[in-house]
Amino acid sequence: ADIGTLGKLVDITDANGQARDELTVNRNNISVLLEPFFEVRAQAAIEGGSLIEDIVEIDIRDIASTISLQANPGTVEQAGGSVDLLAIVRDNLGDPLAGASVNFLTNAGMLASGGAIVFTDTAGAARDTLSATQGQLEILGVGAAIVISAETSGFAGELLEDTVQIRIQSSAPVALFEFTVQADGRTVSFTFTGSGREPLTFDWTFVSVPAGSFSETSNLRNPTVVFPAAGGYTATLTVSNAFPPPATRTRTVTLN
Repeated sequence: ADIGTLGKLVDITDANGQARDELTVNRNNISVLLEPFFEVRAQAAIEGGSLIEDIVEIDIRDIASTISLQANPGTVEQAGGSVDLLAIVRDNLGDPLAGASVNFLTNAGMLASGGAIVFTDTAGAARDTLSATQGQLEILGVGAAIVISAETSGFAGELLEDTVQIRIQSSAPVALFEFTVQADGRTVSFTFTGSGREPLTFDWTFVSVPAGSFSETSNLRNPTVVFPAAGGYTATLTVSNAFPPPATRTRTVTLN
């Protein structure tokens, strides 16, 4: 053989004219090959001392060498969501490997495959989808990670694996806003720039500084307020949704 180790160099044929041997090949042997195959020869001496020979080629292109896993998106809200999974399997030459068996695993949520084997296509790709509900993610908690792995079998049954982590983000509101003073110097437009799982509830309060001369409220997402005079005012926004606690932010508006 070109590579590997044979159990015995010489064997005597049996009554059926058959001789047997075992070839042991490891990954290091394969890594030095320049071609996607190696040869094994069998020789026999015949009358007159001549040798006859037969050769077989062992194809290594159908053996997985690497697997890589990608997840999109890389985060999921605590309210639940889905993540698309893509595993790419390549052979020893770095080419995509079609027909490889891939098993996706997760520590939370449910896989569209149900844990069954998924086979790679001609591009070496195997796909699955993770779906997770709010109840399933609450077990892990905000800031924790869903751990997903993809496995396939390599040379001689070697387990090849890649793992990604999907971070669980809070669905609670974040109160952020910007404001713009219009040309008249008294009209101010407020724009919500925060985040949070919809639907969101907005509670705005606009108060003069010192308090007492002006006070106004609004429940709009992006309100516009006409202030009575130059001076200082505070704008306070409280945002709420189904994921406590509510978020509050206060900014000072100064009109000249």
